[in-house]
Amino acid sequence: MRVRSVLVSLLAGVVVFILGTVLVTEALGPYVWPSLMVGLVAGAVVGALAAALVWHRGRDGTARSGEANG
Repeated sequence: MRVRSVLVSLLAGVVVFILGTVLVTEALGPYVWPSLMVGLVAGAVVGALAAALVWHRGRDGTARSGEANG
């Protein structure tokens, strides 16, 4: 179960990173010349946060089910 939660967390982080980067880059394109540079930083931040939240949420879920059954 641990490997699965790590893989799901990484996948969520990568997907949110890509979406965040594209959205910020496109939104700032007309206003900021290096919009990709800003988008990459923003995407990295939200991707890392998403991965951490999904991993933490997965740990909480397994702890709760283990307490309920044990």
